[in-house]
Amino acid sequence: METTSSTTEEATFSQLIPLILGIASALILWYVLMGNESSSKASSASAAPEEDEDPPRCFTPESMRVYDGVQKPDTIYIALKGKVYDVTRGKSFYGPGGSYHIFAGRDASRGLAKMSLDIADVDEPKINDLSLSELDELQSWSDRIAAKYKCVGWLVGEAERRDYTLEELRQYDGNNTDKPLLLVMRGVVYDVTKGKIEAEEC
Repeated sequence: METTSSTTEEATFSQLIPLILGIASALILWYVLMGNESSSKASSASAAPEEDEDPPRCFTPESMRVYDGVQKPDTIYIALKGKVYDVTRGKSFYGPGGSYHIFAGRDASRGLAKMSLDIADVDEPKINDLSLSELDELQSWSDRIAAKYKCVGWLVGEAERRDYTLEELRQYDGNNTDKPLLLVMRGVVYDVTKGKIEAEEC
């Protein structure tokens, strides 16, 4: 009688072993999956500040002026070939007292191309009359700045002050090389012709 009882207990125990192992395996798997999920949530939470960064935007020459390191001491922007870069990390160069502070909050394209610190080259930053060597110098500066600093937007000029109909604006879509490329944002019309090629890459 005792033999039958112990045999029954052994049979019941041997039937329970796979069940116990199955439950243990399921718990281990659940623990591993939940651990990975919480670590991925933690890593995505730590990556969240980057997602909160401001997206690139358009600046007019006037709206850029405040990013000269004086009016906004913690932010310095310069424009180069139609793109606007945050050069705050280079405050010793572009901040007040720095050797390139003249470019802070402005379009540095002409000045850097000509290696000129003349205010006239900064106040009138046209580049269509530069020599080939100056254009090469400008491209060299553009490559260096783009590699070192973050692009935060594009420099655009305001179009002539007048009212446009939607039909008129469609004629300024960049397909007609005789007309400027216009962009409307928040009711303001901007001439983005200068930066239309570079704008795709910011």
